[in-house]
Amino acid sequence: MPAGAVGDIPQRVVAIDRIERAEHGAGGGADQCNEARKTAPTNGDSNFRISRYRIGMMLKTYLAVMAGGALGTGLRLALAGWLTAKYGEAFPVGTLVVNVTGCFVIGAFAALTAPEGFLPAPLLVRQVVMIGVLGGYTTFSAFGLQTLDLLHAGAGLRAGLNAALSLVLCLAAVWLGHRLATVLPAR
Repeated sequence: MPAGAVGDIPQRVVAIDRIERAEHGAGGGADQCNEARKTAPTNGDSNFRISRYRIGMMLKTYLAVMAGGALGTGLRLALAGWLTAKYGEAFPVGTLVVNVTGCFVIGAFAALTAPEGFLPAPLLVRQVVMIGVLGGYTTFSAFGLQTLDLLHAGAGLRAGLNAALSLVLCLAAVWLGHRLATVLPAR
């Protein structure tokens, strides 16, 4: 098999791993990085950049976001449950409060931690909080932020359409799902 062929992928992954470790300060300086690049096998595919380092970073990101989601889900359960116990089930106070507070938090956090914000935060922190915690807490927060972004971009018509379609289609989907579930034969 010629060097750099598919069977040579493990050797390439190790070489690319050495390059990326050098680039990220985990394995030497620029000289070591350049040397690793020269010796990395290629098969003409310069875009082939899989490495243990990248896979490890992706895995850490996914695990961190999932942990944030678990935290958000627990917060939603606790707050919505407490409010339902306090005010009853005649009106979904718990869900309303969760959705409104989630929208407030994602709006404030997105602005504060943006690269140009008052407290810029690393991408991972933003992903854990906005996708993980608030995604588990409420997906309505993402809808609120995206609609606000459309308004800020001067796309008022699209923002209104997003709001109207979200309300109508989500209510219709809930109704349809409920309706289908009630007409299925009992097992």
